[in-house]
Amino acid sequence: MRSPILVLAIVMAAVGGTFPGRAGELDRTTNGQDVTVSVVSPFTQVPPGGCVPYQVNIRNDRNAPGTWQLYFQGAANISSLGATVFAQDLTVAANSSGSFAIVVPVPIAAEKGSTSLNVGVGGPGFDNASVYKRFFGYVYSNNAGPRSPFAILGKDVLGPIGTGPLEAFYKDHDETFYGSQVDTANLPSDWRAYSGVGALILKDTEWLSLDSAQRGAISDYVSQGGHLTLFTSDSLESRQPELQLPGSEGKPGDYGFGVISLVFVPSFPPDAKSLDGVIQNNPANSAQNVDQDFSTWGLRDLAGTIAVSAVFILSFVILFGGLIGPVNLFVFARGANRFRLFWTTPLISILASLALIAGILVTDGLGGRGKQMIAIYSLPESNREAVIQEEVARTAVLFSNRWRTDQDYLITPISEHVLDNARAPYGSRVYPGRTDLEDSPDTYRQDGNEFSGNWFRSRSVSGQYLQAVRPSRFVLTVLNPQALNSRRVPPVVLSSFPQELTRVFLIDSQRNYWTCENLEPGRKMTCSLSTGDDFDQFWVNACNNAGGKLRPLLRQVRDRPGCFYATGAISPGDKLATLGEIQWQVVTGIYLGPWVASPIPESGP
Repeated sequence: MRSPILVLAIVMAAVGGTFPGRAGELDRTTNGQDVTVSVVSPFTQVPPGGCVPYQVNIRNDRNAPGTWQLYFQGAANISSLGATVFAQDLTVAANSSGSFAIVVPVPIAAEKGSTSLNVGVGGPGFDNASVYKRFFGYVYSNNAGPRSPFAILGKDVLGPIGTGPLEAFYKDHDETFYGSQVDTANLPSDWRAYSGVGALILKDTEWLSLDSAQRGAISDYVSQGGHLTLFTSDSLESRQPELQLPGSEGKPGDYGFGVISLVFVPSFPPDAKSLDGVIQNNPANSAQNVDQDFSTWGLRDLAGTIAVSAVFILSFVILFGGLIGPVNLFVFARGANRFRLFWTTPLISILASLALIAGILVTDGLGGRGKQMIAIYSLPESNREAVIQEEVARTAVLFSNRWRTDQDYLITPISEHVLDNARAPYGSRVYPGRTDLEDSPDTYRQDGNEFSGNWFRSRSVSGQYLQAVRPSRFVLTVLNPQALNSRRVPPVVLSSFPQELTRVFLIDSQRNYWTCENLEPGRKMTCSLSTGDDFDQFWVNACNNAGGKLRPLLRQVRDRPGCFYATGAISPGDKLATLGEIQWQVVTGIYLGPWVASPIPESGP
């Protein structure tokens, strides 16, 4: 059944760029019988990918507790991906109110594409007899033309003039400002809320006003490739210690896959050109076009293709045609027994169907096989690690495409067109004329911690990338850090990672390269002096299978002094789990991050 509201969603997504943006256009409220539901976002526009943060407020004036399901359906008008569907159950006691923070995933939009988002609610007090009455809100990203990377700016950065000067600046350059001005008191405490943000810009006082949960979420966002810029009008040297930044020694600079910057401005607000320089300075994190970049994905080739046995199909067709036709007519139901056709024909069809199923199971098998590449960036200063995982699976027969996980991650599909190494036509829809997103061939569903829909389909090739930040105390320690002041004394290293690191490179502050092999957990090992050329060759080989998410991030963190780079087998507990029916193989596992100097110097192994 096709829903007019969904048809309207597609049409408005296509023309969304002609409508002016309005502050608060992501906010919606609806009333039921003795129930009021509102959804409020600190953002004023939908990002080009990742998630939209929402605060859901439910006022329950009924005399009984209730559970309501918030339902979101996103679609991008220029995209090689289908719809994303997200649902979350929220419970509120009788005659009381509840407030819930959620993050809603949206599909990746192309550089000039726009995103639509339907918002719905079901539960006590609402008539949910049909999907027509489920939806009560519709929002869209209005920037369909050339635009800046999606930026979030604190209100204190821009002051009362808001984004007006930025909008005028980009208009003069035939572009559109794309982003939101936010009150930092409303900034989310979930890193996934920033996953579509290209640049986060705050005033130093705004950073200091954040609580620990907000700071932690922003730090996790940076560790996955984000860019946080703090503006200050004070001396950088005096201001830096007060900010307590999450990086090394609380200083601005590299943090995980991303960067934290502290920038001096003589007065606020900064001029639009300075802001533009910051906004444009982080291409690695941009959600735009990350899907398209997978078209040169080396990991895809390792998964192989779906094999179609022409001999099996031809043999089955000939055999079935012979049985259902001449044999059935002239052997099983010949002459006076012609009436037997009424039961021999369906019997032969049923037996042929069972034989076909058995043949498929014999030739294809169950489940499938998948290839993964995982990079883990260790953050010893905060006892955290950032994980980026890319995967592709060639499935056989699946009895279920549903899975649950307790791991806290964000998963994004990679389109079938990219997996086929063919780019979607630029500036046009991949599925022209498709109006019913519910029945589309590629709807990706998430209901709480349960995933279903078309993340995986039988006898197909599917790809995803996952990202997470989690607690970790695994580090690589240099036991004699004083040796790094001289090329004549090699460093001694100790790994606490739970598996062997097959090849390790360590870069000291003088940009000397040291290496060792087969470093087992808990075992000391002396490194040998190496060269930049050897490291380059090692890193090229390690990154060979990286795709559109990992490749720019790995390129960004290459060759950092004070860091280690290693390859090794990924333990099962370190992987981000998806469909369990598939046999996953980690083709490449990369560990990297700052090495730690031992507080107790040691001279040898």
